Amino acid sequence: MNRHQRLYAILLSLLLSGCASTARFPDNPPLIAAKPAITPYSPDSTTLLMTLSGGGSRASAFAYGVMEALYQTPLTTRPEAPSLLDKVDMISAVSGGSIIAAYYGLYGEQMFETFREKFLERDVRNEIRQRMLSLDNLSRLSSTTFGSGDILDEYFRETLFGDRPLSELFDEQGPVVIINATDLFKGSRFGFTPELFSLICSDSEHFPVARAVAASSSVPLIFTPITLNNRAGSCGYPTPEWIGRGLTEKHQKPRLYRLARTWSRYLDQPEHPYIHLLDGGLADNLGLRAMMDQIIIHDGLDDSIRKNVTGNTKRIVLIEIDAAARLPIEWEKKPDHPPRG
Repeated sequence: MNRHQRLYAILLSLLLSGCASTARFPDNPPLIAAKPAITPYSPDSTTLLMTLSGGGSRASAFAYGVMEALYQTPLTTRPEAPSLLDKVDMISAVSGGSIIAAYYGLYGEQMFETFREKFLERDVRNEIRQRMLSLDNLSRLSSTTFGSGDILDEYFRETLFGDRPLSELFDEQGPVVIINATDLFKGSRFGFTPELFSLICSDSEHFPVARAVAASSSVPLIFTPITLNNRAGSCGYPTPEWIGRGLTEKHQKPRLYRLARTWSRYLDQPEHPYIHLLDGGLADNLGLRAMMDQIIIHDGLDDSIRKNVTGNTKRIVLIEIDAAARLPIEWEKKPDHPPRG
């Protein structure tokens, strides 16, 4: 897009803002009956967990390389032995890591045939920018209830996930995949799990994976938040026992108290009817907090394993895939601004 085209787009957007669009973000369907909790099955004595960090497309590419190596590594020397990747029971991911985690959760080993072409080898940033500057979207973006985060959601639907529902990330066909975003006004992690969706009375069987990934990837100032309707109290879902317990143990168990206080605020639906979600890396860029919260809720690792993993677990292996870039230390010796990107 040349200079004159950019100027035309800006002028047009100003004109359109005078007659704001009525476009609105997609609703998250209400829940009729509560969903069961996540209980990954590990038939072996070793439970294998994996976390994928944020870091944009770089994080997706880095995670792809690690997962490909695990896929190519057989568990034993026996013919037809499963790979290390086959043995992963649960994946927790944020931001750029959530893109590949969700794709693997939906498509399994087919990922290694299609993900590079569909995402890694494309100029995703420019494609999304062009969408936001299109005439149709400039009009929709003038609405106060539709934003660039919703365009990111549409992009992910059209290029990667289609309308596949969030519930498919929790089925028995592969590892449980937890996509994590950040609640903008609580500053806390929001995990797209059956438990939290049941709490806010939202149906994961009719909520698109693409929208969860868009929430996890909505970098502030570039993308607007992904908004959910909070319908807590409308579906008969009982308040989890640990919330009431945690609210009474502020000084004895401060971490449990903070977690219980965050979840309890969703139960006050009249005061919190909407949930605005941004990049998961704002609350936890490693994706580890989803695992840690389960340990906090169940008062330790042993009880957390017994209540969250079906099987005969004796060992836990955690693979942390961290795509963080390290800035050269010499910049600390200069007054200049570090370069962007």
